[in-house]
This record gives sequence, C-alpha cells and structure tokens, in this order.
Amino acid sequence: MASAEVWGASQERDENRGSRPLPLRLVAALTIWVQICLSGVPVFLVLYEPLKGSPLIRYLPYAVTFTPMLVLAVVARWVGYRSRDALLWLLPGYDVAWAFKISWRLANLPYRDWPEWDATEPPEMRWSRVVSRPPWRWWGRS
Repeated sequence: MASAEVWGASQERDENRGSRPLPLRLVAALTIWVQICLSGVPVFLVLYEPLKGSPLIRYLPYAVTFTPMLVLAVVARWVGYRSRDALLWLLPGYDVAWAFKISWRLANLPYRDWPEWDATEPPEMRWSRVVSRPPWRWWGRS
C-alpha cells in the first residue's frame, strides 16, 4: 500500500500548478520563521512593566518561551503535523530548525505537496501499521 493511501491523500498533485519560485518562497519562509521565533518578545514587553515589582516576574521567561510553542501548535495542523509536535520547541537547537520547516511549508501552503492529516482515520488503524511489524522494527523502516 502506498504512503499516499495510508494518509488518505488519494488525489494526485496537479503538475500544472507548480510552486512558488525559490527566492520568493525563501523570503516568505524566513519572514514567517522570524515571526514565530520572536513571538515571545511582545509578551515580554507587555508583561514586564506590570510584573516588575511582583514575585510573578520570575515566571516571565516561561511565558516568553512557551509563546512560540503555542503558535506552532496552532499552525502545525495547517501543514500536516499534529499539535503535540509543537513540544519539539523545547529541544534546544532543534526548535528553530523545526520552526523553519513549519514556516517553509506555510510559505508554500497554496501549493501543498504533502498529505493532509486525516483526523477521520480510526486510531486503531494508525496503530495497526506499527503492531503488525515485529517489535525490533517498530521504529525503523519497514
């Protein structure tokens, strides 16, 4: 069974549609990436003055850290990921790379070439692909 059938994307990609030119897509992806990565800065600017004398100021770095993660959780569903994949933001080094991958897909959203997440697929069907293989191959390829 092909991977397109597994994910429920039965329609073929229209070859006439094409894609955005690479320089334009790169500029759009970098713009989105900067907005995602710096989305915690307005939270800091808004909350710093009211919390300056309060003991709650020590929690402000957490709010600044988790704001991009919340943005990624919302946007990830649009580009074929699950919302819980936004927890990858907590891995140092991988966070900005994963955010760039999301922004790269967002920049080309009208010309998508990845399958949409099929929420109607029963959970037992997703697990059947894993359980049907021997345990030593659960995390590897086929």
